[in-house]
Amino acid sequence: MKKLIPYILGFLVCAWAVNQAVKLIMEVWHILALGGGLLFIGWLAFQVINRKDWR
Repeated sequence: MKKLIPYILGFLVCAWAVNQAVKLIMEVWHILALGGGLLFIGWLAFQVINRKDWR
């Protein structure tokens, strides 16, 4: 029984840490998605502009 309590406490600490990490990711997810979308649109526009002959 003495060995079981540290394992239970360790599991609870790991579960709490995972929960905090998921909360942090959920808070910044929309910022990362918006930034990635803007970056992709900028890259796509750059590719289209470079592909055309503007002369």
